[in-house]
Amino acid sequence: MSPSTSSASVSSTTGTTGASVPQTVKRAASKPEPLPVDDASDGRLPAVSATPSDPQLAHRDQPKIFDENTVRDILCGLSITCNRTFNDDLLVPADYSYSYQFKVRRVPQQLLKFKDFAPKVFQQIRQFWGVDNSELLHSFGYDNLDAIRGEGKSGAFFIFTRDKRFILKTATGPERDFLWEMLPYYFLYIRKNPNTLLPRFYGVYSMKHEGIGGMVRFVVMNNVFATPSPLNEVYDLKGS
Repeated sequence: MSPSTSSASVSSTTGTTGASVPQTVKRAASKPEPLPVDDASDGRLPAVSATPSDPQLAHRDQPKIFDENTVRDILCGLSITCNRTFNDDLLVPADYSYSYQFKVRRVPQQLLKFKDFAPKVFQQIRQFWGVDNSELLHSFGYDNLDAIRGEGKSGAFFIFTRDKRFILKTATGPERDFLWEMLPYYFLYIRKNPNTLLPRFYGVYSMKHEGIGGMVRFVVMNNVFATPSPLNEVYDLKGS
């Protein structure tokens, strides 16, 4: 079952960086411009500091409601963002801090605001990992999903595609901003280290229902268990 968009109209509201860009991203944009991949001195990630967050505060930053309508709204936004095209493959520093926001007007439901962070950069990341947008949307078909709430202290929600290719994970505001801030370095790193064991992030998004409140932030990434080899043992590596 796919999300219904027959009664929806879409309008773009943000197409440039500026007031809509989080403060952390403004700092990222003011850093030295990322070097072209061929000019990077090595393949190591630079040290990027992250402020530890209180688990209770992180839990409160997760969505309060994550039901069938939430999943359908996520799929509606993904279907729109994955069908966008770009005129060229050239990346400039502004692409890393750019966000594309659009609104989906639905009757009788509330207005849905959806934001796609650094869409051109993540488009190239998906292409680099061999992920086609049409394949991603096919995997995220409504009847091909399993949604659960994680057992960790963060209280994050997860959506697993049943073909075991992708995972959608809700994120807090600081987590989203941190990933966005280090995106230029992450992109350079994976280009230098194509066999890295780091998570393969395919997109960063947020959405909000106007008039209802409550923000849902989430990332789409690969599922490391998508392997043709049989898994004999599985370990959970935790940090503190």
